[in-house]
Amino acid sequence: MGARDAITDCHVLDLSDASPADVKALLERARPLAILTVGEGERFCTAGGVACLRRRDGGGFEINLSAAQQARLNVNAQLLMLGRKR
Repeated sequence: MGARDAITDCHVLDLSDASPADVKALLERARPLAILTVGEGERFCTAGGVACLRRRDGGGFEINLSAAQQARLNVNAQLLMLGRKR
């Protein structure tokens, strides 16, 4: 999916394999929409991604609460206990 593709009908947007330029553009477009954005690494969280997967440091994931709130997403407390809160 390129940055110009429509995302308004998405519920989950997996940006794990997207180029850095597409990630930035798509996160900007998805930010005001109720879309769960998923990607990899700390840079993804810093850029405004919601669910940030970690392949290093034992795996797992982080939830960017600020980004989730901006997207008007409610994050279940059990999910927060499984991942690290950012």
